[in-house]
Amino acid sequence: MSEVLTFGESMIVFAPSQSGLLRYINNYEAKFAGAESNTAIGLCKLGHTARWFSRIGNDELGQYILYKIRAEGVDVDNVIIDNEHPTGIMIKELSGSGQTRVYYYRSGSAASYLSPTDLPPELFENVKILHVTGITPILSDSCHSLTTSAIKTARQKGIKVSFDPNIRKKLWNNSDHSEMIRGLIHNSNIVTLGLEEAEILYGNKNFEHLNEILFRSPHLEYLAIKNGAEGAFVSDGKTQYSIAPYPCNCIDSIGAGDAFNAAFLAGILENRPVGECGKMAAIAGALSTETTGDTESLPTRQQLNSILEPEQSIYR
Repeated sequence: MSEVLTFGESMIVFAPSQSGLLRYINNYEAKFAGAESNTAIGLCKLGHTARWFSRIGNDELGQYILYKIRAEGVDVDNVIIDNEHPTGIMIKELSGSGQTRVYYYRSGSAASYLSPTDLPPELFENVKILHVTGITPILSDSCHSLTTSAIKTARQKGIKVSFDPNIRKKLWNNSDHSEMIRGLIHNSNIVTLGLEEAEILYGNKNFEHLNEILFRSPHLEYLAIKNGAEGAFVSDGKTQYSIAPYPCNCIDSIGAGDAFNAAFLAGILENRPVGECGKMAAIAGALSTETTGDTESLPTRQQLNSILEPEQSIYR
């Protein structure tokens, strides 16, 4: 039984040992990353249950990913091992200013061959939230079909749909997928998006105006607009809150949005007010930036609670 179901591509990540152009880097550390699996891990660390579904190559890189995600408590029992296509790869390049550039090697990867036939209805049993990102539907036509089919199934079963556009311009390949992304937002109960993404999709960066626009959807119940180091804006359609950023020592911001999503969904699962959900999310997003990996510094429930409800520490 899993409270949250999510699916999408997870890749092996090679993170350089130091900042600078990759041509001068000799040593890398193997890690893994994927927006959906990051969110699933974040939920499990906060004491919830999550299932991640995908295709991985029948190779050692795929087995590494599967091992690591399973070790974090995520249900990976339905992941398909693909004998024909490889596991995707991502390489990071770090600058001295904390900015990160990524290079993808995922064309023709196993996950890009996901299709509706890979997602049996029983995966939705006892699920409360289906979490989807805008990355998966642009990987291929079959991935797009999988995404729309999964949302349709969730609707039929009364499962809330959570959606993060997670716009990756490198994956858009000079195409404009805005209309498709807006359609997925319109069919979601929970939407989390970045302020820059909102400008791309709606030509607007005003929180109040975006709140009005997005809540025209008949399904929307929760909205979070992420603004990086400036904090966030959250709303349930009735009340809106500006969420202050949580202080952190940012080393690598990649994955912060997934951490935000995990804690925001955790708050919703716990029936917390939207303002509390936003505060939890801001803390998790900030803490996740303090390492070069996407999941290493995701907070546990104990860590999050110690910030939300601080108690005086006894040292001796």
